[in-house]
Amino acid sequence: MRLLIVDDSKTMRSILASYARALHCEVDEAEDGIAALEKLQFSTDYDAVLIDWDMPRMNGLELLKTIRG
Repeated sequence: MRLLIVDDSKTMRSILASYARALHCEVDEAEDGIAALEKLQFSTDYDAVLIDWDMPRMNGLELLKTIRG
């Protein structure tokens, strides 16, 4: 399973990534919604995206709406 973790907290991304890797997931990280969109433009191979709600530049809800649109 390939997972994209989107969170402005490096600590939280690291914690979530370590849990995901322990479950044998391939993990990629983004520090906000804009960075996540850039990664999603170049790869559609993600099985799931974990999105933080409160982030700078583009929050989780805006990112979700953009992805679904």
